[in-house]
Amino acid sequence: MEANLPRQVYCRMPVVVSGKGSNKLTQELVKGSNIQVSGFVTYQTSRNGSGKMVLHADNITQI
Repeated sequence: MEANLPRQVYCRMPVVVSGKGSNKLTQELVKGSNIQVSGFVTYQTSRNGSGKMVLHADNITQI
């Protein structure tokens, strides 16, 4: 809510899919797909010291 009005927001975040079953989760995805992702968020620091939030996907569903 902003000024008592609903506001639509979005966020871009890298998504990491790995481990057993990762091919099954990603085999039908194409760039621009509408998906719902569940998992956990971590903070990763690169070698040069910059950091970013990363979503580690446990489940991906096309919507």
